[in-house]
Amino acid sequence: MRKKLGLKRGTVELVPHIKEWAALYEEERTRLEEILSGLPAAFEHVGSTAIPSLEAKPIIDVALGIPSLDEAAEYIHRLEPHGYNDRGMLPGEDRLMAKGPEECRTHYVHIVEHGGKKWQEYILFRDYMRSHPEAREEYAGLKETLADQFADEREKYTAGKHDFIQRILVLAKRENRQQPK
Repeated sequence: MRKKLGLKRGTVELVPHIKEWAALYEEERTRLEEILSGLPAAFEHVGSTAIPSLEAKPIIDVALGIPSLDEAAEYIHRLEPHGYNDRGMLPGEDRLMAKGPEECRTHYVHIVEHGGKKWQEYILFRDYMRSHPEAREEYAGLKETLADQFADEREKYTAGKHDFIQRILVLAKRENRQQPK
């Protein structure tokens, strides 16, 4: 049986898409809803594990939309006793919480403003990749190349995807504007 979740912090290992990732996201979303009960929160499965047929790092990414990042402290306070570690702000309006020990990270919760730029980008990118097989194939090839080059340098792997992601976001925004309302 293939390992379903978990990766050492700072490393890159891509595994073939596992359809159970969607169910594992739903399980975690249910946990998060219970932990954050009474706080306004929206959840989306994002990242490569949310894109069928795409190889991914075996870590579930959850976008957690909150009213304002100024309110993030209460969410962090609630998540920390449940195995989430605050990794601080990432570039671009994204507060990261990591679940699991450094030897086996299983989930990332990206705390972002619900409906804000980062929230929209996560969803636009995911949805574009789901509906455009040619872009998904190109992304898969790029990820494989970068994973081979930077297996122990996650920051360089991530940086290497930046230009592709930005290009896809431009295409996704253009396509989204052209959709009938």
